Amino acid sequence: MSTWFYSKGGQKHGPVSDADLQNLISRGEVGPSDLIWKEGMSDWQKASTVSGLVFPSDAGEPAIPVTTASSFGGSAIPNYLPWSIAAAVLCCMPAGIAAIYYSLKANSARSAGNFETARSQAEIARKWLIAAVAIGVVFGIIYFFSLAAGHHGAGQY
Repeated sequence: MSTWFYSKGGQKHGPVSDADLQNLISRGEVGPSDLIWKEGMSDWQKASTVSGLVFPSDAGEPAIPVTTASSFGGSAIPNYLPWSIAAAVLCCMPAGIAAIYYSLKANSARSAGNFETARSQAEIARKWLIAAVAIGVVFGIIYFFSLAAGHHGAGQY
């Protein structure tokens, strides 16, 4: 992640993250002719000349703010859906289905830009996933010992 500085009206501002700079651009607070700089650049450059930055169109449409999970002070929100499906199939179907449900809710919230809800739903999915695996392991151990006891007893006749 880069740390950017920008100059607007002769005053230096920053540091700001990549996501924050893109939000400033989307809201029109940093324009194509404003100067920006980050470590590694030889000199300040017009924002329009820096690759990777997206400026609102000139058609007069309102800019859409760019939001990311890192904009909200968090790391990436984990996707537990593949593990939840595996737990439902291999371990414990009821708890696995609950994990799938909350994983889907987390993914939907993340797609909608609601990162706090996505984070809380992902945490619930993680708990159901752990429960599904734990239940599956416990029942697997019980099944193994019941088989072992059954074979041992059959061999004594």
